Amino acid sequence: MTGASESARGFILGRLPFGNTGLILRWLTPDSGRMTTMAKGALKPNNSFGLQFDLYYLCELQFIPARRGDMHTLKEVRLVEPYLGLRREWKTLLALEYFAALIEAMTESSTALPDDFDLFAKAVDYLNTHSATQTLVDRFEQKMLVIHGLGSSESGDFLTAIRRHHLHVPVQRGRLLHELSG
Repeated sequence: MTGASESARGFILGRLPFGNTGLILRWLTPDSGRMTTMAKGALKPNNSFGLQFDLYYLCELQFIPARRGDMHTLKEVRLVEPYLGLRREWKTLLALEYFAALIEAMTESSTALPDDFDLFAKAVDYLNTHSATQTLVDRFEQKMLVIHGLGSSESGDFLTAIRRHHLHVPVQRGRLLHELSG
């Protein structure tokens, strides 16, 4: 017996192949927070989902919640916005990869994250038409500290604040800052 489906709006943060035709998709949603779904048959040429799944697509999704564990079953998906402008520069994708990794490092899965979702959505909207900059990275980091109660908007150095709270700094940060400085 299949359970009742739930719906959400979310960004695709990651994708991994599963078997010959399946995909494991990591999402960021406002109400379900960070979640993972299995999209069976997603890599088939004429898959039932009707789209190719790419990073940072904004989608409406229907899923069947897992009875045990965190792997939900993707039932339906509708593309809301592909944000095609994100693919014009490598550093834009690096910035989003870092922002997604930072959210994953600072949050727990299956917990509502409306503020994180809104901040990420603003970053995606901005980067769809603008280049990534050090100022953007600084603002994103400061807002993450404020959202999670780890500092004020004037609290200074991000790394100091993160280390003070014993949190992990994603490795993507170094690659992004190197790319932005060069």
